[in-house]
Amino acid sequence: MPVYITPPPGNGLTRVLAVIIGVLALAAFFFVGLVALVIVVGVGLVLGIVAWVRQRFFAPASPKSTSGQAPGSRSRADVIDAEYSVVSREKGERGDAD
Repeated sequence: MPVYITPPPGNGLTRVLAVIIGVLALAAFFFVGLVALVIVVGVGLVLGIVAWVRQRFFAPASPKSTSGQAPGSRSRADVIDAEYSVVSREKGERGDAD
């Protein structure tokens, strides 16, 4: 025998009233969830459009590729060639080999 916290309604009128209240509660939950979904999708759409506009119109312009050069490759003007030697902070010690 099942045990209930509250027993089911006894007469027909209270059962019909319980069904109506249950259906109205389910409909209310559905519409509240639907409104929340619309708000989340709307905010996501607005943020996506803002990000797209910022990337499209406000991003720094990339240099045009020169003829004979691949679109993603770097030119020699973009490379800095340098030599360096490691200098130690300790007294009397140098980083380069003797």
